[in-house]
Amino acid sequence: MSGKEIEPNLTKGSKCRVISRGGEGQPLLTTGEFKGYVAFGHDTAISIELDDSHGEEAGRIRLIPCVAVLSIDLLQLKKEEEKKESEEREVYFR
Repeated sequence: MSGKEIEPNLTKGSKCRVISRGGEGQPLLTTGEFKGYVAFGHDTAISIELDDSHGEEAGRIRLIPCVAVLSIDLLQLKKEEEKKESEEREVYFR
């Protein structure tokens, strides 16, 4: 990467491709936008909004238990909101 290197973090809004364990021993491929983490019973799941490659299911939210995730490809990172310059320069007086 040129300039500032971005540390890869799974942030809300990032586009990703997830391969997870599916039924009958077949891997399940999920592509879309990462929406966050969700409590799933006693475990945690990742929440992905399915993209157009899923046909009629596009726009639906898929929850994938973290223990079922085999790999995550970060296709497009969503940068975390940077602080406004004015906020960085604020000074508080008493």
